[in-house]
Amino acid sequence: MNTTNLQWLAMSAEEKQSTLRKVANLLRFSKKRFKQHASLSVKKALNSHLEVLDGMKVIFPVVGSRFGEIPFYMVNGKGYFLDTVDKEWCE
Repeated sequence: MNTTNLQWLAMSAEEKQSTLRKVANLLRFSKKRFKQHASLSVKKALNSHLEVLDGMKVIFPVVGSRFGEIPFYMVNGKGYFLDTVDKEWCE
């Protein structure tokens, strides 16, 4: 067993949960993956937002969830909240 595994085993449940949240929050929206995996209707709805969304951090509030959110972004001076961001659209 390496040091990392031993450190993980020594962590409390709360520390493990916190670590998993940090790892889950490292995903970022990918325009390329979105175009590969999103449905046609969603692609049409978000087409004008893709340049802004590309590379933005996606938050997954529930550890292990398939869907995350981008709480705030701006397009043409208007603020938006994007929920139900599929993990398949991220890298």
